[in-house]
Amino acid sequence: MGETWKRRYSFRLTEDDIEINDFMEQIPARKRSETIRKMLTIAYRHMQAEMAEQRDLQKVMAELTEMKEMQQQVMEMLERGVSPTSNKFPQEQEGAVSKDAVFDTAQSFLSSFGIDMNA
Repeated sequence: MGETWKRRYSFRLTEDDIEINDFMEQIPARKRSETIRKMLTIAYRHMQAEMAEQRDLQKVMAELTEMKEMQQQVMEMLERGVSPTSNKFPQEQEGAVSKDAVFDTAQSFLSSFGIDMNA
């Protein structure tokens, strides 16, 4: 670590920290610093994970809101009698083969084997 950083931190428990005090009193004096360091590391990682979960939850909520709005638009279109796909997908799409062309191709294929579908 090229930067100088503070290596020592201290804090005092308050009267409200009875549980922490009782816990720390059970730990040998020479292990307390290590225990506090490990507990802070675990608490920090847990806090970071919770923050990431909150961000993900916000994204999901935004997507659900968007989906709800889209669904409402579709419902309104259905109530007016408009098909939601009629504007987006025309009956004859560019490059689509008509039913007659498919039928003629199939009939030509079968006739090449001597099968007449018109009879």
